[in-house]
Formats: sequence, C-alpha cells, structure tokens
Amino acid sequence: RRDYVGILVLRGEGVFTDWRDRAWRVGPGDFIQHPPDLRHSVVPASTDWAEFYFRFPAAPYRALDELGLIDARPVLHPGLSAELVQRMEQLLAEARGAVRSDLPLVLVRMHELLVAVQRMARHAGRRERERSVIDLACQRLGERLSEACDLAQLADDLGVSYERFRKLFGQHVGQSPGEYRIHRRLDAARRLLRHEGLTVKETAYRLGYPDPFTFSRQFKRHT
Repeated sequence: RRDYVGILVLRGEGVFTDWRDRAWRVGPGDFIQHPPDLRHSVVPASTDWAEFYFRFPAAPYRALDELGLIDARPVLHPGLSAELVQRMEQLLAEARGAVRSDLPLVLVRMHELLVAVQRMARHAGRRERERSVIDLACQRLGERLSEACDLAQLADDLGVSYERFRKLFGQHVGQSPGEYRIHRRLDAARRLLRHEGLTVKETAYRLGYPDPFTFSRQFKRHT
C-alpha cells in the first residue's frame, strides 16, 4: 500500500506486526502507524476490537516527516483523551458529508489529526517519565528514615534539577519532598509507638531525631 495509514485502537486487544517483523501488543489508546510502501499486519486478539483509522497519500506524510513533525515509531501511546475522541468524531463527520471540492480540506484535517496524535503521544511519554521519577523519589524518601536526606542530591541522582524536582513532586504528590519525608517518618513513629511499644524517647532516637523534644514538636504539628 502506497498510502500512510494511522489506526487508533478504541477497544479490544491485538497484535501489530511491523515492516521489520517485530510484534507489538496493542490495546485501547495505542496508535498504530503504517508508513507508505511498507508491509504490515494487524491481528485483533479479541472479538470486541474497534478502531478509528485514516489514510492519505505518501507525499504529505513525507513532507511532514521532512519538517520534523513525525515520530515514525510503529506504535505510539497518545491515550484516549476527550480531545482526541472529539477530533476523530469531527473528522469523521466532515468526511461523511464531503463533496469532491471539500476533499482538500478533509486531507488537511487528517494532517492536523496526525500532528495532534504525535503531540499527545509526546506529552504522554513525558508524563510517564515524570511519573517514574516521582515514584522512585517516593521510594527513596521512604527509606533509611533514621538518616539525613539531602534532597538536592536526590534530585541530582534522579537526573533533574532541584527546582524541577520540587515542582514535579508537588504536581504529582500534592506536597513538597521535605513534607513527604516528614510524613513517612511520622508514619514510622506511629508504628513504633503503637505496635512495638517504644517510648517517645526511644522512637525519637530510632528515627534519627536529635532529641525527644524536637520529635514531639514535629509529631504534634503534623499529627
């Protein structure tokens, strides 16, 4: 097939085999790309498979590619946002009601949809990377609670600037890294006090506080 074809999986699961014979498991929110002149196959693995697809000639696709607007990976992951579904519905409505003189505009709408899918996939990928950074940060902040934690060093270990780390952490977790660390220490304190029967003094020193008074003040302030 000499055209470009884009398929957004709406429902069900299947296997996409690309032009290099690599198999990709695909499901809702995945976007499958068939570049011009390359063979491929899509095999639904479930009976409830549903997809939205669009097709246009190779020349516009190559022009977009030359402009650096195309991520040519076989499968992207834009998700199924309300914005994307609305764009598909609008394109489908325009295509169904189009007469011959309308076809150039429909083609432009297809190009716009492709660029939008590519943009959403990039954003989704960035959010996934951010989420993995924050998940790892949460894990690290919940460990070695009796030791001092250098947040700037933690950010550096995670490959982001300290300011960027604080901003991302606040967006994803709803509190600063320092506050998160305090709450994890206090969670541990409650377990020690309630289940292991430690005194306030023993708990304070077990968790690395300089003295029981500092621990008590923080415990009362946050609990």
